[in-house]
Amino acid sequence: MRPVVQPTSQGRGYGRALFDAVLQEFKDNDTITIGLDAVIEQKNTYERRGFVESTLGKIRCMSWSISTDIHHTTSHDLDTRLQLVDIKDVPHHLLAKSDLDHTGFDRKKLWSENFFSRPDLFGFALINEEGARTDEDVRAWTVVREVPQGYRLGPVYAADQESAHRIIVAAMEHAMQRIKNASTTSAMPQPRVENAAAHTITAEIWDGNPHAVKLFEMLGWSSLGVDYHRMWLQGKATPQQSQGGLAHTGMYAIFDAAIG
Repeated sequence: MRPVVQPTSQGRGYGRALFDAVLQEFKDNDTITIGLDAVIEQKNTYERRGFVESTLGKIRCMSWSISTDIHHTTSHDLDTRLQLVDIKDVPHHLLAKSDLDHTGFDRKKLWSENFFSRPDLFGFALINEEGARTDEDVRAWTVVREVPQGYRLGPVYAADQESAHRIIVAAMEHAMQRIKNASTTSAMPQPRVENAAAHTITAEIWDGNPHAVKLFEMLGWSSLGVDYHRMWLQGKATPQQSQGGLAHTGMYAIFDAAIG
């Protein structure tokens, strides 16, 4: 939620009016939890309006240059009973359930056939060798979308750090192949940056998970110098994104709905 006001009209209370109208709409629809991600310049403004920053952590923007090598460091206890599959082969309702369990957001309409049929999207899931029949069979998953500068990764949900490592590396490797093979790169509304060496994968990393930033750094990702402050109205976060919730250990990167 972010009101946008033209620079020539700022300072006249329009932003506050838009903001209050949105909050009233939420109230009229019995919305229980209201949150936003604020840049540091707007943090004080949102605090005055009743938003409280999450005690778990911030969202850190990070990127990896596709022209660089992947740091292939793995643990010695790789679970060979798990199989890496195309995200489009996993039942959508299981992904929606996983998203709900990690974030508290019920987004069934987002994780639908329309979304996963997009030609500019790919992703991977790590599932039990018997297949994905329940949400517990999905050990990790991620989605990647094309943008003019390269790709946008997120979310990344995983039951453990090794599983997160495996699907992130799979996504990085596949992005490299798509850049090298132009025939696999879909047409986009906006033209892709021509210089392949300038292509990057970006993601919004959830540092409320103490292992998330370290994992991406280990794989060669670097900070873009931009953090978002996850804030909740009156400090009322979803249980999943509160202390002891699944986001604390299982969420590595978020889904940027504004891009999707």
